[in-house]
Amino acid sequence: MAPLPAVNCSVVSQVKDRARKAADNRTRIAANYFYNSDLQVQMYTGADWYVTFGFVPFIIELDTEAKLPRIRVESPVGAYPEFDRYGRCVAFAKRYAMPLAELISQFPEHADVLLGRDGYDQDMNSRFEIVRYYDQHQSIIYVPERQNLVISRAKNPIGKLMVVVARRPTVDGEMRGQFDDVLGIQFVIDSHYLRWKQQRRPFSHH
Repeated sequence: MAPLPAVNCSVVSQVKDRARKAADNRTRIAANYFYNSDLQVQMYTGADWYVTFGFVPFIIELDTEAKLPRIRVESPVGAYPEFDRYGRCVAFAKRYAMPLAELISQFPEHADVLLGRDGYDQDMNSRFEIVRYYDQHQSIIYVPERQNLVISRAKNPIGKLMVVVARRPTVDGEMRGQFDDVLGIQFVIDSHYLRWKQQRRPFSHH
């Protein structure tokens, strides 16, 4: 699953040289996006997540310095995609944990609210949960522990969700990993083993 597929942009008319040249240019552009995103390396981890969790998100971000989009394979842990009735992802949220000191260094304009009533008496190494939310209109970052304080907001420049979620096929449409069905059995086996181990009498030498 990890090796990337070949990118080939087709055209309606293969007769016209101009159309073929334009398709070749689009193919090179798309391949360049893959290359600059280091997608070949990311996909080995992405393939593991896809099998383990049943889905893997791809986030498209704008690199203003390089002036091109970059594709990032995101971990499904703490990710909450929302789909419409046609199976299209229409919104996406992801939970992260960040030390308070790092959070303040990145968003100093919100330092007073982030520090709260205790001010600098707080443990600066304490980890705060932040949520990054995407939809077709905007992307925002907010802190649930501070009354959903919005610390960053950016308008979506293309009016289209910049997150794509690859889902593992299932019979009932529910996202589940390849090992979800055996987790319960493994838990029961481990519980019985621990109970048996606790009940064993230690062997004593005389």
